[in-house]
Amino acid sequence: MSVQLTLESKIHEQIPSELLRIFENTNSYLVGGLIRDFVHNNCEELLTKDFDFVVFNCPDLAAFSRNIADETDSSFIELDSETQSYRIVNDKWQVDIVAPRGRDIEEDLEERDFSINAVAYELSSKKILDPQKGLEDLEQKVIRGIQEKNFKDDPLRCIRSFRIAAQLSNPNEKFKIDSETKLWIQNASRDLHKVASERISHEIWLLMSSPVSFDFLWLCAEMGIWERIYPEFTDLRKVPSNTHHHLPLFEHTFELVKQYEANVRNKLPESCLNFIKREAFGNVTCEALVKMSCLLHDISKPETWQIEGEKHSFHKHEKLGAEVTKLIGKRMKWSKTVTNSVSLLVNFHLRPFQLSQKGQEPSPKAERKFFRQIGDLFYPLVCLAWADLLSTRGPKVSEQDVANNEIMLKSLCEKYRELSQKEQITPPLLSGTKLEEAIEVSTLPPTKIIKELLNELRDLQMSGDLETSEQAFQWFISKGQKLSQGKSL
Repeated sequence: MSVQLTLESKIHEQIPSELLRIFENTNSYLVGGLIRDFVHNNCEELLTKDFDFVVFNCPDLAAFSRNIADETDSSFIELDSETQSYRIVNDKWQVDIVAPRGRDIEEDLEERDFSINAVAYELSSKKILDPQKGLEDLEQKVIRGIQEKNFKDDPLRCIRSFRIAAQLSNPNEKFKIDSETKLWIQNASRDLHKVASERISHEIWLLMSSPVSFDFLWLCAEMGIWERIYPEFTDLRKVPSNTHHHLPLFEHTFELVKQYEANVRNKLPESCLNFIKREAFGNVTCEALVKMSCLLHDISKPETWQIEGEKHSFHKHEKLGAEVTKLIGKRMKWSKTVTNSVSLLVNFHLRPFQLSQKGQEPSPKAERKFFRQIGDLFYPLVCLAWADLLSTRGPKVSEQDVANNEIMLKSLCEKYRELSQKEQITPPLLSGTKLEEAIEVSTLPPTKIIKELLNELRDLQMSGDLETSEQAFQWFISKGQKLSQGKSL
């Protein structure tokens, strides 16, 4: 077909010349998601420079890979000597070289997860091989497994199905998982406990990075798979709707992600949206962090649930939820940065609505204290609070209540932006050798108390209560000496 020839020639043009020179004279195939993504993005250009090659008839694949690394001035990494998997990395591209999984390329492709990932490009003949009709499924926007055995061999593919569907989807065009594949996923997911936690977490963070992750998170939940990964969610099903929550707790929890993707992102002030789109926490995108906090914000409500007449209360569920979040993060092998960030968001998710009495403006002092407590997580917290607001629409929540709280969140964003800009151009009153002297005179040990004092000092500077370095010096010494003597402030 002429279209296929055009596709083949475009793929060929995207492969770096030094790799073409090496692999064209071997029995090698370009495989993996690279071809899938290239076709899905209308063959404009490769969105990644990660290449996966299957090499046949190579008696010493390790030596072959090392030679390529030497020739291209790249680093060589042995991924798995048993399966003969090797990686070559430089500043321009990354190449994974693997031994075949079958006697020929068709058998190799049969061992892969989904048809759309089982498309190969033969370098020597410049031909695309698509025995599983993956390109047809890609056009039809279908995620179809190749055989059930492949899911049983690696149950992580259950989660990967949702992740790939989410990453390939957009608000106007959603991928669907084939009905037979769903059955395979359902069966194989019973063995997810055998999969390393960090592998599962990696897939879920990628899933949540998609702007349209809700449909696939909810499908995962509907199939009971989410609770196999996070058994803490099971008890959420026990809590029904109430006068403030129009949805039962389990549905309310996922509704936050839906509201965030469908509505909150469109309402965010520019400063907040820019932060969310730009920032990351470790290897996790800021948007993924927001969505995980949405899913965990009420995780401890079942344990704190009390009913008095029509009133449902969940006293201090946010504090207990923050501790549960840390346990989940540890179990799922999240980084400390990610674990602490999600835990802090869960702990503070009600705080924006508690800064003042209903109908009153929060005081500047209360706002500044809040901004310092939450720090860089302010904008993610706004997203979480906004999603919670739009997901809490019981009969006792009026449209005016929602509108007023949206105005309040926008106002907080503006004040945070103004304070941040002011701080950027205002040097601290106490720093360097003068700060070292103040710490020494106050006899404070090197603990987090010093950071807390500096935050308080900065707040006093921004409010105009302290204006000179000498005032700041004396204030710090006075506070520090009292603390070092065990006196409360």
